[in-house]
Amino acid sequence: GQLIALDGLTGTLLWDFKPAINPTLFYPKTRNFIGSPSLIDINKDTINDIMIGNRNGLFYCINGKDGSILWKHRSSIPSGILSSPFIKQNYIYYTESYGYIHKLSIKGRYIDSYNINQIQYPHITATPIVNNKNTLIIGSTNQDDKSGFWSLIPRKPQQFTPIGNSSATALLANVDNSKDPEFIIVSESGWLYILGPYGKIKGKFKLLTGTECTPL
Repeated sequence: GQLIALDGLTGTLLWDFKPAINPTLFYPKTRNFIGSPSLIDINKDTINDIMIGNRNGLFYCINGKDGSILWKHRSSIPSGILSSPFIKQNYIYYTESYGYIHKLSIKGRYIDSYNINQIQYPHITATPIVNNKNTLIIGSTNQDDKSGFWSLIPRKPQQFTPIGNSSATALLANVDNSKDPEFIIVSESGWLYILGPYGKIKGKFKLLTGTECTPL
């Protein structure tokens, strides 16, 4: 439940940050950090600031110089934030565990949110990955046929592909001779999918075993 910054040369503690336990009933009474942070210089002081979500349902932007809060954003339910944020073209994407994906400006202004529609809430541990076509791919874990990955494509209905629990973040990389990078996503049941820039399946491969790790 603590975020610490160390001097990279000496290991000396520079600062630490511990979220307050919120007394209201609507917030989980915890302060655990589970996903890793992403870094970007928000306040233009040449020092990267820290974007990180917390199990308490708050997404924090922390000043990289002194550990103070620059801004924070409350998740919808609220639910815990278990995955890392993704930064693209000065927009921040983060996902709460109940399946809401939020898009913010780097100044913390709310831009949009996306609800992954399921009868029961999906459990999200993966980071949302967005390509240059604004296609968003993210895996979910739930019960049997409600587990798999979601494809959010601009101006099209959400697409769900049931491949079993997909807890790992998708990889975005160009793995063939096309000009656009592909998404590569794996499941805990042992499948690897290669998706085109608009989420269309280009390859499907059975693995020897399942995995919870992003491919490289």
